[in-house]
Amino acid sequence: MLISPVYHTKNGNATLIISIPYISMSIGLKAVLVSWNQETFEMHQREARIAAALPDGAPAPKLLHLVAVDDAVALIFELAPGRPPLLPWRRQELNVVLAAVELLALTLTPSPIACEPASEMPGFADGFSLLCGLRDRQGDHLSDLDPWVLAHLDQLVELERGYPEAARGETLCHFDLRQDNILINRREVRFVDWPQARVGPAWLDLAGMLPSVAMQGGPPPWELFPTHPLGRRAPREGTLSFVAAMSGYLLHRQRLPDPPGIPTLRAFQRAQAGPSLAWLRRLLSNA
Repeated sequence: MLISPVYHTKNGNATLIISIPYISMSIGLKAVLVSWNQETFEMHQREARIAAALPDGAPAPKLLHLVAVDDAVALIFELAPGRPPLLPWRRQELNVVLAAVELLALTLTPSPIACEPASEMPGFADGFSLLCGLRDRQGDHLSDLDPWVLAHLDQLVELERGYPEAARGETLCHFDLRQDNILINRREVRFVDWPQARVGPAWLDLAGMLPSVAMQGGPPPWELFPTHPLGRRAPREGTLSFVAAMSGYLLHRQRLPDPPGIPTLRAFQRAQAGPSLAWLRRLLSNA
């Protein structure tokens, strides 16, 4: 057995490529000790439960084995050949990924596993409300935010309150689709890292991914979403409430300090907030 060096690290996790002679299999290993990070330890446990339930036709790595002891957990996946999409996004690769997002929704509807609903995602739909509280109760002038946000903050609070109803559905959603959670090999795509998965509407993953696509050189969400099969079937009011919740979440979280071990998270959220907020403004202007 030959073990190559670590080829990918993210959020403190390491993935190894292991080549087994005569079997022609590559596997990915994700492991964590509870002493490293309690939250990551629990997320690995949750991902194992979700990954084990994904059907064979889903564009996702196959979980081969789970090793769990009192203070450690390791997930072993079969890895198909592939790499993250090139940045800035190339339109040909983006089209392949967008087609795979539709396949993902089709193969995971109805959800193959009893899972928490997206409508109850903790902390996702209260960003504008928290910003409003900072303004009203703590005297924060929010001067770092777009003036448009300040002028419409009360309206945005009401819009994000519609998120729980908008996020109801029967599809198992990845809930964290972005370039570094995607592997592409010509026309084959695999979506990796599933600890955030929730049950919601089929269009949710598409809507959640598009601000990061725009941030990384792709077309804006308002061009891609209405022309995609999932976006065309999404209700307008539901889309508006989801984009409001996502924008509020990103705008509030990007003001917080970076969590331990993830020094680039707030900058990433800040960069995503721009396209998300621009999309929200367009949706409201067309109301």
